[in-house]
Amino acid sequence: MTSMEFLTLLGEVNASDLRKSPPVPLRRRRLRSWIAAACLCLFTAVFAVWFFTPPQIDGTENGGVFYTFVRIDHQLYSYHILHPSFLSPYEYLTLPNRRGAVVGRHGDSTFYRAAERDDLAYLLMVDGDGKQWVLEFAESPYWPGMDLRDTQWYASGWLTDEDIAALSDAPTPTLGNVLETVYDVTSGAGIRRIRFEKGDAYNGTISKRVRVKPVTVRDEAALARFYGLLAEMKPAESGQKLPFGSVNHHDESYLKGETPLSAQVDRDITVTLESGYQIHFTFYPATGLLTQSGSDLYAVLSETDTQWLIRLADIDMDWKDWGTEEPISREEGDGNETATRPASPDSP
Repeated sequence: MTSMEFLTLLGEVNASDLRKSPPVPLRRRRLRSWIAAACLCLFTAVFAVWFFTPPQIDGTENGGVFYTFVRIDHQLYSYHILHPSFLSPYEYLTLPNRRGAVVGRHGDSTFYRAAERDDLAYLLMVDGDGKQWVLEFAESPYWPGMDLRDTQWYASGWLTDEDIAALSDAPTPTLGNVLETVYDVTSGAGIRRIRFEKGDAYNGTISKRVRVKPVTVRDEAALARFYGLLAEMKPAESGQKLPFGSVNHHDESYLKGETPLSAQVDRDITVTLESGYQIHFTFYPATGLLTQSGSDLYAVLSETDTQWLIRLADIDMDWKDWGTEEPISREEGDGNETATRPASPDSP
């Protein structure tokens, strides 16, 4: 008697249990495999989005925008501190691999060049606690006649005596200094393109009627000349009034047919550098004023340069009656069209 026969007699094994289990249908096994694969793909996709995509966060949720000062070649610069939560988990984990040479130290913080960039538009910072931060250039400070030792910056340690000495000994900064030191741009060859678009200072009912064609400029001669205009920009003095020359549909000069609407003539300018970084400006052709967005840098252009820039941006300076208070119809749209100007206009 075999062991199996003995166990069967004892009732521990039922003979029916010894029969081979019926095979699972092939279709059912395939369905289970497909469901498992789909779940795995979904999980992988969700994880990839979370791991590689920075979250969309309003800066005010992180306490607003913070700044720090960095001394580079004995010149003091101000940088925005980007909160780590603006980075994806992948970007934050790989920050140590992106550190280049040390460009400065401030207190317990060390500032590094971004290894993959030739400019200093972005820096990497490691504070005294070992926490990592990404910095974006803000401006070159200029506070003549101001006792910085009476400021909260000095009291909190953000500004040191060495910083104040660097500021007092430094010449008046120009955008040319910033372009060269921070953005590694020394000529028009460092600019990829310039784009002129409709300003939105008065983006109301009447302004929406104004027809403006965005213009993109890539001509090397035009880029070189525009670089020269930018390089001369300097900070405004405290209390200095600039000739903005803005006009809206309530102004007497417009109602009398003397001056076109500011929305018609003002231009927002986006300068894209060869590094891909973008700097923003506003041009007021009625007065020849050129300003940099987010800073106090400006230049009042000569009549010759003003007229050249007006032609370059294809700005229509003729007065037109766009109305006063009548509502705009949906069919009229906002007047924005697309155009490209490949070459610069002839110099006067």
